[in-house]
Amino acid sequence: MKTSIINVAILFILIFTSCATLTNRKIQVLTIVPEDSVQIIYVRQDTTLLNANYGHYLSLRSPHPLKIYYTNRNDTQTKVISRKPFRSNAYWWNLSAYAVGMAVDEFSDKKFAYPPKMYLTNDNKLVIERKGKIRLYIPLEYIAYWKTSDLEDFFLISIPGSNIGCGGEYYYKHNTYMSGGLNIGYYDGWSNNSTRLTDGYGLILNIKHGHLVNNFEFSYGLSLIQSTRVGSIGFNVGITNMLTRVTGVQLAYEPHFYDLKNSRLSYMSTLRMGLIFKMNANP
Repeated sequence: MKTSIINVAILFILIFTSCATLTNRKIQVLTIVPEDSVQIIYVRQDTTLLNANYGHYLSLRSPHPLKIYYTNRNDTQTKVISRKPFRSNAYWWNLSAYAVGMAVDEFSDKKFAYPPKMYLTNDNKLVIERKGKIRLYIPLEYIAYWKTSDLEDFFLISIPGSNIGCGGEYYYKHNTYMSGGLNIGYYDGWSNNSTRLTDGYGLILNIKHGHLVNNFEFSYGLSLIQSTRVGSIGFNVGITNMLTRVTGVQLAYEPHFYDLKNSRLSYMSTLRMGLIFKMNANP
């Protein structure tokens, strides 16, 4: 059982590994969106002024922070706000070839990146997602849950295409959100004595709290599984690496502690991993 999970995880990682030195461009396109009362004067990267084209800026990958000079309608004094670069997605996916790509990229500025889209808010903050943002998401993922005990011993998995999920996120603060989602699917697996098992269209419900940190999202919350075979409640801890503004790769572990069908404490593990697609629900 554990070997199968490890093999799937390794395959999943290898699919998305790459070498940043080969795939990363030296130039990154940035979008900086000022809110109503903010007017951007110019954007500087070290000693270079970045030319604007309808809110888009071309920047070189470098360790130097971006500095945005702007004015606020309520205060005509020029202000400046900066944003430090972080390690790019391609850098973190350099897990192939025993992470040799990471060692190579330590000597290259191509490992640096900025958020592809940022908002300069009326309250003088530079954020990745602003307060009030609503995003809808659709996951395409592997979901597995298993239990090993004297009373029950089984492993069940659903592959992409055998389950359908959807959900939404609401940013009640800048870069911080609450989310809820559900997943319905068909699960196939086996018991410890190799007996074939199925679980018809299990429902998985998640309510989470999350934070954006550069190109990663970290979340935690509650998880509920209800199906013909399993009824369980527990926690969810997950991480998502957003490859673009729309597409991300997510991994979540859900330890369940309470058996709802038998009203008793019982431990069950759940693992979810796959792609996630996010869409804006407001301008």
